[in-house]
Amino acid sequence: MTPPSAQTPSVPLDPATIAGIQSAAINAMPPRPGAADADKAAQRAYALAFLAALCPADPVQAMIAVHIIASHHAAMECFRLAARGDLSMDMHLRIMGKAVALCRMIERSMRDLTQRQGVPGPRRAAARPAAEPAVRAQPVTEVARESAPAQPAVVESRHERRRRERAERHLATAGRRTGVGAGAVEKAMQERLVAEMAARSAASARMVAA
Repeated sequence: MTPPSAQTPSVPLDPATIAGIQSAAINAMPPRPGAADADKAAQRAYALAFLAALCPADPVQAMIAVHIIASHHAAMECFRLAARGDLSMDMHLRIMGKAVALCRMIERSMRDLTQRQGVPGPRRAAARPAAEPAVRAQPVTEVARESAPAQPAVVESRHERRRRERAERHLATAGRRTGVGAGAVEKAMQERLVAEMAARSAASARMVAA
């Protein structure tokens, strides 16, 4: 935010100063060849109304106001000339560049005048903090799956696989000979496997104890 300029004692405008700035504003307007008297009178009235709208309170503010009015009319004249169709492209660009420069000058003068008059400038909006990305909730099933310890895979040795296949063939043959159903054969196979696993566990326990 631009700090306001230091306040200086203002000198009120006397009638002579008012008449002088009005004449300066009228004389700074570009001539309009061929314009009727009524058009010239309307142009002078417009300049005086523009000056009154700027509300200069002292001679310095009145000077800035006259500069604004003169720059405005000069910029409008440049725009009028640039709108002609008989200009070369180079001349058109030069005139447009002068018009843009005059508009920038008007903007700076208006800012200076409003600061001297104590009018607060436009406030800039406060920057908002950037929104943090929302944390995506992880499904409960995935969390439980990641936290659960991995179970070691049971690896069957080659000798155990051969022993199991041999036992299965033996029980299947015995079942066919005795006429026992498939359900009974599977139950007998399961019982034998459980007995073999119990025997191996007991043997392992004896070896560790020894």
